[in-house]
Amino acid sequence: MRIEKKSTLLRYVTTNENYKKIKSNVFNMLSKEFLTERGHCCGNGCFMCPYSPRHLEHTTKLMSKEEWEKHRSKSF
Repeated sequence: MRIEKKSTLLRYVTTNENYKKIKSNVFNMLSKEFLTERGHCCGNGCFMCPYSPRHLEHTTKLMSKEEWEKHRSKSF
């Protein structure tokens, strides 16, 4: 089920040129801007998820700037 959700979301992103993708050598990562414009968390475990709590489907509360910076410093 989760794989279907991811492939559906990726298909939507690649067909809608209004949204940005960050490309790396192996992975396509959805940008924080795209995920924010989406309006809610998809629950797929996106690396750049800007919602709090993270990776909880239908969450609409965005992280504060302080929470985001703390998350970013832990991720890299």
